[in-house]
This record gives sequence, structure tokens and C-alpha cells, in this order.
Amino acid sequence: MTLNIYTHLWPDSEERTRAAVDKAYADQSTDARPQVGEAA
Repeated sequence: MTLNIYTHLWPDSEERTRAAVDKAYADQSTDARPQVGEAA
């Protein structure tokens, strides 16, 4: 409820959140790939 009231104070927070989630998924998929020479 608080964010519903005060969200206008952070107009770019939605974009920052989206970028953070995108980066987290990109980092996770990079970590999940087997490295060259690593046993599968």
C-alpha cells in the first residue's frame, strides 16, 4: 500500500528494477553454461 501512495517519488524505479532482473537472469544463464574443458 505504501508504494501505491509514494511510487510517484521514484519515476525511474520500474526501469531500474527491470534492468536489475534482466542482469540477474543474464548472469545466471552465463553461470549455468558449461565451460570449455569442463565435464558435462
